[in-house]
Amino acid sequence: TVITAPAHLVLEGTVQRVVLRLCERNEIAINRICPSWNDRDRWQACFLTSTSRGVLKVDELVFNNTENYYSRTSPLLSRLQRLFLEDM
Repeated sequence: TVITAPAHLVLEGTVQRVVLRLCERNEIAINRICPSWNDRDRWQACFLTSTSRGVLKVDELVFNNTENYYSRTSPLLSRLQRLFLEDM
């Protein structure tokens, strides 16, 4: 499942719209809720979308200068990156 904040809380960009469309087309579930830092241990990976870089894995998130999350590469993230490149 791809989790992303509701549309009214984020700046929806072109690449994000492409990724969400690819999810729908490839039967990848989308959950429009704000990701919770408290759930970070259950995250498989973390990524952002960029016009210049496409689907970009986030390696590390730091919260309050004390807590870190280190992103892993997941089969879902790899699949989204591949689908995005094939769609371009």
